[in-house]
Amino acid sequence: MAQPKSTLYKYIKLADGSSRYCRAAFYSNGKIKPNRCIVGGKEEEHPEGSYYLNHRNKWIAAGIDALEAQRQADC
Repeated sequence: MAQPKSTLYKYIKLADGSSRYCRAAFYSNGKIKPNRCIVGGKEEEHPEGSYYLNHRNKWIAAGIDALEAQRQADC
């Protein structure tokens, strides 16, 4: 499987009320784990928020659906 050209993030709200971009979590076969992201080195469930691609330091909206966001990242 080829490496994605963009990095996939999810914009979420944390327990303390702040918002931030966190890397999306993936299975070992390279498929995205829906509603899961890496926060502080640990995987957490966050059903809220939208996916974004970071391509050349620009944020590109990829929607709220995890599979569609991964398809955009793989293009």
